Amino acid sequence: MPALIQYLANRGFVGAAVEAAVGTPVGATFWVPILEESLQRDPGIILEKLLRQTRDVAFTPALGEQKIEGTVSLPLYVDQGIGLLAAAIGVDLYQYSTTASSSQAIGGSGIATGVGSFSIAALPSGLAVGGFLELHQTSSANPSATNLSEIHKVASISGSGPYTIGIGSELTRYAYSAGGSAWNAQAGPYVHALLPDQPSPATWKTLTVEKNLGGLTSLQYAGAVVAKAALKLTAKEAAKLTCTLMAMGDAQITGSTPSFGSSAPLALPNFAVSLYGAADTSVATFDLEVDNGAKNYWTFTGANLPALIVPVERKVTGKFTNVVQSMAYYNNMAAGTMGPFVLTFAQGASSLAITLPLCVITKLGVPLKVGDLLLYDAEFQATYSATSANSISGQLTSPAVYLPVV
Repeated sequence: MPALIQYLANRGFVGAAVEAAVGTPVGATFWVPILEESLQRDPGIILEKLLRQTRDVAFTPALGEQKIEGTVSLPLYVDQGIGLLAAAIGVDLYQYSTTASSSQAIGGSGIATGVGSFSIAALPSGLAVGGFLELHQTSSANPSATNLSEIHKVASISGSGPYTIGIGSELTRYAYSAGGSAWNAQAGPYVHALLPDQPSPATWKTLTVEKNLGGLTSLQYAGAVVAKAALKLTAKEAAKLTCTLMAMGDAQITGSTPSFGSSAPLALPNFAVSLYGAADTSVATFDLEVDNGAKNYWTFTGANLPALIVPVERKVTGKFTNVVQSMAYYNNMAAGTMGPFVLTFAQGASSLAITLPLCVITKLGVPLKVGDLLLYDAEFQATYSATSANSISGQLTSPAVYLPVV
């Protein structure tokens, strides 16, 4: 009897990376410490029952619409797997240092996108090889959606003015005019603006997801979209993030070498909630779901897997319970009052804030239970705010991570 090969599920892992082009696979750049996952390919087999002079079921199988879907569940960390949550929100649009200093005009002909070296007219004071350079599209010290910024580690400096800056394999992500500015980003901390994306007709942000089968092989899912992300906070457990993924294709590849952080998952001491603009320490549980309304579209391409997976509508909902302190939330529910809800996670020098600029309580119960406190049981929905131009956003602050997390 031949010896059976044993592949341990515990040796498996999940990794991911942002694709430069939709559906074109790339190697994993971050790995996710998971609790469980269910990614699988549905073969879409069509079974047409036929009459063939027999009581036995008779058919000739055909392949129809195939799809790749499943969930990945993980504890929420500030430095591991945060890319999945960021992808559910949208994009890590720009990054900046809270200690940036010594602004200098970029000058010359500016800086092109996608380059690993470029020239600036003068060096920000104190900038040296091994340091961090921050680029702004304008002379303003305040990055924004209209003043995009990025940070790079300096690999080389040459010249005496203008100076040629080399950033190695870290290519620029945006273009900068001569009127833009260069800053010494110093040692951070670094802030990431996680903002909803608005997919253009030609492209949208997709991931390549790697699922390693305990050392047997890795399944590489290309063109993956985070269709849903559900965040669950309770006092008893670490924060849990469950992402529903949909992908356009798969392939079997040699597994990557994963790298994981050492931080603890976010739990009770790390949670804070603000409702209607006021901190509320009476909140006992909080659930948040981002549904990107992703849909599979099959066309006559000669393939069974979807030609497109498009996030068509973003919907943000949730619920919370809290120890009743007053009739304020009841009155807000009854009046349809709208206001901001903010979730904040803090751990050491790292933090994550998720902001819903306009929310309304859609349902609120105050059940009377023997032997229990009076608790509000509320459901809410976020809506688009013209002021912030979104229904959800995030801000990640990290002492070490300066490149986009997604």
